[in-house]
Amino acid sequence: MSQQQTPWWKVLAVGFAGMAVLFAGMILWLPRRYYVSRSLVVEAAQDQVYAALADFHTWPRWAVWFESDKEPSANGIAFAGPAFGPGAEVSIAGPEGPRGSFVVVQVEAPRQLTLEAYGPDRAAERSGLHRFQLEPEGEGTRIVWSMIGESGDSWLGGLTSGPRERSAVKDFDSSLRALKSCVESGACGLHGGS
Repeated sequence: MSQQQTPWWKVLAVGFAGMAVLFAGMILWLPRRYYVSRSLVVEAAQDQVYAALADFHTWPRWAVWFESDKEPSANGIAFAGPAFGPGAEVSIAGPEGPRGSFVVVQVEAPRQLTLEAYGPDRAAERSGLHRFQLEPEGEGTRIVWSMIGESGDSWLGGLTSGPRERSAVKDFDSSLRALKSCVESGACGLHGGS
């Protein structure tokens, strides 16, 4: 009795199908959450640094997401809720750049500020929990900015968490350097409050 050989194209098709199933399984197991933490020392008192973080009106001067030569309202920046503390909110919805909002959820002045970040579709998309921790260090203040981010519930979420994490590291580093300059130079234009 002679064995019949399987055509090469069937072997190739089964191989590709197996690889596709393996790839899909790997994507489903990738983490959808990511964690970023960056730190910097600002040569200013803890309460001064805290005031610059807690006052959303200063954010266009240092946070990369709000950078623009335009006035805040012309750039789609809006403020809502109380001026300071839980419920204070800043959002950006301009025609260029990112869209979304930050809302203060917890305050321990002048040591800690916790915010929730939302994407453009606030009802469906919470993009992360941000925490600023401030500790005196020498003559200045160490800021630790950490975030637990979420890449979404879609099956592609696991593929996007790595690039989102790398982008957040770059944004945090740039923003912290700008915040340091803003506070140390007195250019933040603080409105006062905590």
